[in-house]
Order: sequence, then C-alpha cells, then structure tokens
Amino acid sequence: MKYNNEYKRQDVYERVTGYVIEALQKGHVPWQRKWSVSGSTGLPHNAITHRPYRGWNMFLLNYVAYCQGYNSPCFLTFKQAAAAGGYIRRGETGTPIIYWVVVDNKKDSPGDDEETGTSPRQKMIPKLHVVFNTQQTGGIDFSFPAEPVKTWKEKITACDHLIEQMPHRPTIKHGGNRAYYHRLEDYVQLPRFSAFDTAEDYYTTCFHELAHSTGHTSRLNRKELMQGKSFGSNLYSKEELTAEMTATYLSAITCIEQQTINNSVSYIQNWLQRLQNDKKLLVHAAAQAQAAADFIMGKQSEQLALPNPAQPHRIPA
Repeated sequence: MKYNNEYKRQDVYERVTGYVIEALQKGHVPWQRKWSVSGSTGLPHNAITHRPYRGWNMFLLNYVAYCQGYNSPCFLTFKQAAAAGGYIRRGETGTPIIYWVVVDNKKDSPGDDEETGTSPRQKMIPKLHVVFNTQQTGGIDFSFPAEPVKTWKEKITACDHLIEQMPHRPTIKHGGNRAYYHRLEDYVQLPRFSAFDTAEDYYTTCFHELAHSTGHTSRLNRKELMQGKSFGSNLYSKEELTAEMTATYLSAITCIEQQTINNSVSYIQNWLQRLQNDKKLLVHAAAQAQAAADFIMGKQSEQLALPNPAQPHRIPA
C-alpha cells in the first residue's frame, strides 16, 4: 500500500475496509489472527510513546506483523524515526492506521454522537496516518527487555483472575451443551469445564459470552445486543463481530491461544458481503470491542495492556 496524495484523499472507511476485503479474499480473517503468546513480543504499541494501539489499529497491526514476519510489536511514524536518529528504509511500505479528531459540527446535527459520545455541536472525524514497524527502520536499534515465558498455570490463573475481577459481572452458570448469554435474565451459560477440548477453548468461549454481557443496559447499553434480536440481521452480526474481537483481545492479554479459528468459505463469504455493504461496520465493531474489553478488565485495563518497552539506541555511522 503506497502512501501518496491520492491515497490521503480516499475515504477512511473505504480504505480500511478495502484492506480487510483483500485479506478475506485470500482466506485470511485479520481479527482472528493468532497473537504471539510467547511473552517476548506482546500487543502492538508505539515504539516511542509505548502506548498500546487500540480498536481496529491493534488488530490491523498484529495482522500486518504476522503477514510480514515481524518479530517486533513496535511501530512508529516517519517523524518519530527521524527524531530518534533513524530513518525508514527506502522502498518500505507503511501501514495506515486511524486516529480521531474532534471538530465543530457546523450543521449542528448529532453526527456520530451515539457512537462517539461527543456533544451535538461536535463530531469525531476519522483520519489516517502511516506507521512503520521498527524492523523497517535503519540507523536505530530497538532493544527488547527479556520477558519470561508464562507457564500454563500462570496463564490459567490470569484468565481466572480476569473473569473474577470483572466489575458488575453477570452470573456464570455451568451445565448443558450450549454457550450463550441470556440478556433478559443477565447470566452467562457455559458447558462444564470438562466438556471443552482444552482450557483455552473454555476461556475464549467465556470471554466471548462476557463480551455480549457488556452490552446489557446496566453496563454499556449496546443497541446491537439489546435490539439485535433477529439472527442474521445487521445489528446481530455487528454484535457477534464485537464479541469475537473482544475474545481475541482478552486471549492475547492473558497469553492464551484461540484454539477455534473460523476461516471457512461460508464464514468468509458472509463477512465479505457485509463489509461490502457497510464500510463502517469493521471500525465501529472494533471500537465497541475495545470498550467491552476495557469494561471487563476494569481497573486492570491499563496495567494489563502495558508493554515491556523497547529502548531505542542510535547506531553510530
């Protein structure tokens, strides 16, 4: 993806969705990509500020790192590389990510008020800027502090702690052979732990259903959950995508691997059609997934997502 003036003028949603459609046509599902769980890389974050990327940016940069074989989860802008004494190597192609700016709504209309939380006189406008992986730079070396690999027991303990510490958590019931969230009675139903093939299957399923529960009126009051009653409807599909993304993110936070990756032809064709019909679906679902994950993690959210920062060192000429 070359970055030029023509590219800058393209609609943000069109560009982001087009990238994902291209991936789906290759049989890849970017938001289901397995994350590195070795403890040595972590979530995508800015190499200079050390701030984790959020929402769709997080999923996109993880997917790009996977496809390009990057071992580094760190990204930075052209200017940040130059300020650190380095440069972006000639011929390297950056990745466009979204950032939001608040602007005055001259028409004084609600705009995206329902989704952004801004006042009727303001609206959020998505814009793009381009970042590069640190492995695309020259003249600067990024040293990563060694991190111990978590044991299986530590990972399971992290999952249990995350679930137990969720604020205003719904009741979790066990039994039967189905997993679902009951929105009217506000509880999560799961098969017994022993019914799952692996512990990872149990926890990723639990994360998925807890994600649905965050849409309850007593929590985030997400219309996709409360109004999306019809299976296959646009609201229902957006809610499912939100829950999938939330489960993927929480699995990465707790360093467990998602065992069930759905990349069947029917699954991919379904999302191809929906994304072609709704260019805002992906970005909005990812934003809702971030909000759901933040709610589930509660006060732990910032601490759990913080990376072990890399230290940039200029390479002498």
